[in-house]
Amino acid sequence: MTEECITPLRRRMIEDMSVRHFASKTQHDYIRAVMKLARFLGRSPDTATHEDLRSVAYGAGLRVSEVVSLKVSDIDSKR
Repeated sequence: MTEECITPLRRRMIEDMSVRHFASKTQHDYIRAVMKLARFLGRSPDTATHEDLRSVAYGAGLRVSEVVSLKVSDIDSKR
């Protein structure tokens, strides 16, 4: 993939994961998950609403314990 094809959101995500020393496989898996979210939404993930994420959580098959343990701070809505 060329540098021009990377969106600012994706570039920021990659930078954040690199700073946190995520393994390359972890980074790849996270990028793939965000791509699937974008495909589900039909638009950029940074435009997702609470209701969109609620639908994604149920659609992703997350366990109730996983959903309830999410915190607002787990999502950086400014990005």
